[in-house]
Amino acid sequence: AKVSDSLTWRNKFNAQDTLEFVTLAFANGALQSASGSGLNGLLTQLDLYRYIFLMPETGLNGSFFNADHTASLISSSYAYIADNRTIDKEARGLRSAIIGSLGAPLTFNTDGTLAPDTIDFFAGLCDSFLNQMIANKEISASKTIINPAQNVQATGTLTIAVQNIQTGVARNIIINIGFVAAIS
Repeated sequence: AKVSDSLTWRNKFNAQDTLEFVTLAFANGALQSASGSGLNGLLTQLDLYRYIFLMPETGLNGSFFNADHTASLISSSYAYIADNRTIDKEARGLRSAIIGSLGAPLTFNTDGTLAPDTIDFFAGLCDSFLNQMIANKEISASKTIINPAQNVQATGTLTIAVQNIQTGVARNIIINIGFVAAIS
């Protein structure tokens, strides 16, 4: 699976095989099927508490994960496992792309700002890795930003900012259906 893939993807991640996860139960041993008509309400409540569990899906054979929550606020950039895996891959990949240039010479303009060739060199190292993640559809877009006015001569530290747009996950799908007099 790609790092950006949510384990809730029904067509890709069916946990059931011929031996395991055929009969679903809770940690206390109570079978999900014993919950009867209250199962949906119970699973919804557990999901709101951000638990991860297997569940059946009407119309599909198998057992599927309800979500890929983490123990963080839903508003956090790290609220889902796939987002964490993606950021972690970016951090490892960007470090690998840039580490060989630690200690490399930097050139400056006459006003003390970083020269365009220096900025292009370091941005290119980052972009090479990030463009591969975009090609693999692990992120949607990215931008490498290097402030030419940073005072690298005094600090010895080159700061590079990377912005990216994650790939999305269709956590819910709503289809509005109805009869109309004419198709518009």
